[in-house]
Amino acid sequence: MVESISIRAVVFQEGGRWLAQCLEYDLCTSAEDRQTLTRKLVSQLRLQIMLDLAKGNKPLQGLPRAPQRFWDLYSSSTPEEMVQVQGSWLGDLFRSWRGLSQVRADIALAAARRT
Repeated sequence: MVESISIRAVVFQEGGRWLAQCLEYDLCTSAEDRQTLTRKLVSQLRLQIMLDLAKGNKPLQGLPRAPQRFWDLYSSSTPEEMVQVQGSWLGDLFRSWRGLSQVRADIALAAARRT
């Protein structure tokens, strides 16, 4: 069985770095370039999901939502891409060992301009 999680994230530049802020779950990451940013966000979400499962928790449920300013920024942003977070070989091994279902996260990224 595959459990699906939908996540929206706003992507923007600030202080010469790229940032991605998830909305439904208050997770943020940054990188020097846009391509690295997406990879780092996927890795961060994959790790968080694996840590939550290791603790016996439902993935991402202990995290609060992002502050309202990021929701506002997302609503005025341009849709950019969809990214899918799938498990790693280590996560797959852990899930099968613990008898857990597979988790897939779909991330909708939107580009914004910060002033």
